[in-house]
Amino acid sequence: MRDHTKLRKGLESTGGSFPGLPRVRHTGGSRYPTGPGWIPCQARNDGPVSSTGQACQARKDKQQARRTWMRRYRKQLVMFTLSSLLSVAACAVITVNVYFPEKDVKSAYKSLEEELLQPTPKKEKEAPGQSPTSSLRPGQQSMLAVIRTWRVTLVSEAMAQDDLSRRITQEIKGYPEVIAAYKGIGQRLARMNQLRDQGLVGEAKDGKAALRANPPQVGEAEAALLLEENGDREVIINGMAKAILKLTQQEATPANLTKVKTQAAETFASIRRDAAHPGWWVQIPNGTWGMRK
Repeated sequence: MRDHTKLRKGLESTGGSFPGLPRVRHTGGSRYPTGPGWIPCQARNDGPVSSTGQACQARKDKQQARRTWMRRYRKQLVMFTLSSLLSVAACAVITVNVYFPEKDVKSAYKSLEEELLQPTPKKEKEAPGQSPTSSLRPGQQSMLAVIRTWRVTLVSEAMAQDDLSRRITQEIKGYPEVIAAYKGIGQRLARMNQLRDQGLVGEAKDGKAALRANPPQVGEAEAALLLEENGDREVIINGMAKAILKLTQQEATPANLTKVKTQAAETFASIRRDAAHPGWWVQIPNGTWGMRK
C-alpha cells in the first residue's frame, strides 16, 4: 500500500510515467488503433494537451473546412463537369457523323478516268439520206410507243439514283488543277505500267504508288516519275474530298476534310486494285502486300 502511494505521488509531482502504469498515446481519437498498454489521448482529461493532440485537432479542422467548401460549391462543380462532358460528346458526334457516299464516289472516279484518261473515240459520219419510213401497222406502232415510254421511265429512275455521282463528276470537272492532274497521269501511264509489269512499283492502300524495289533496280528517273505521279494523285483525292463536302452540304472543317479525304483515298486505292493486271503488286487495306492473280 505504501509503495503504490509513493508511485502515485511521484507521477503527480513529475508528470512522467513509471514502469507498471499505463502509457498514454495522443492519437486524436478512437479511430486510430491502440496497442496493449496504450490509452487514447481523449481518454485522459486530467493532463495537458500535447503537440500531437494539437496536430490531430488541426487535421480535423482542415477536413471540416474541405467538407464545407465542397458543400458550398457542389452545384458549380456538377454544372462544370456536365458542360465538359456535353462538349466532348458534341465533338464526337460531329466527327462520327461525316457522310461519305462511297458508291457514288467510286462511280465518279471511274467516269472521270474513262473521260480524261482514255482516248475519245471518233464518231463515224453518217451519209445524208432520206429519213426511213416506218412499215409498222398502227397497232404495232402503239405497242412500240408503250415500250419506249417504259424504257424512258427506267432510264429516268437510273439517272435519279446516279444523280449524286454525276454531280460529283461535273463538280470536279470544274477544278482546273484536278483536270491537269488527270492529264499528267495519262501522259505517264505507259511508263508506270512498265514499272508495274516489272514488279518495281505497286499500288498502296492509301491510293499512292509505292516502290517495291531498291537501287540499282530503280534509279533517280523512276523515283522522280513516282513523285510526280503521287503528286497528281494527291490533287485528285483532295478535289474529290472538297466536292463531296460541298455537294452533301457538310461543313468544310479541317476535321471533316481530313476524314473525307482519308475515305476518298481508300476508295481511289480500291479502284487501282480492281484495275491491276495479274502479277502487279497491290496492298490490301490491312497493309499486306501481294501480287494480283
